[in-house]
Amino acid sequence: MFTFFRIIEKAYFHDVAVEYVSDVFIEKCDEKMSDVDGFKKLAHTTYNILKDFYNDSNIKKIISDNFPKFVKGTFETNTNVIEILDDKIEAKIDELSE
Repeated sequence: MFTFFRIIEKAYFHDVAVEYVSDVFIEKCDEKMSDVDGFKKLAHTTYNILKDFYNDSNIKKIISDNFPKFVKGTFETNTNVIEILDDKIEAKIDELSE
């Protein structure tokens, strides 16, 4: 879910820090989730970003042999991990914008 919301944040708020609980953010999520085609596209995009993210050699090193620990804490708290994820999201947004 973190990636899903991060994509919405990057795609619709253009690097403006938003609170995930704000009315505007919830409104954008509702829009995407009520539009079936938009939701399918967002889900597919999220899958592709995560696939690329987990295949990144730096992420593989960070995960090492402890995937549960990575998912429970490192994924959302490690600045290097978040930076790599943001790079993957921004690259995909740029690709889709072309």
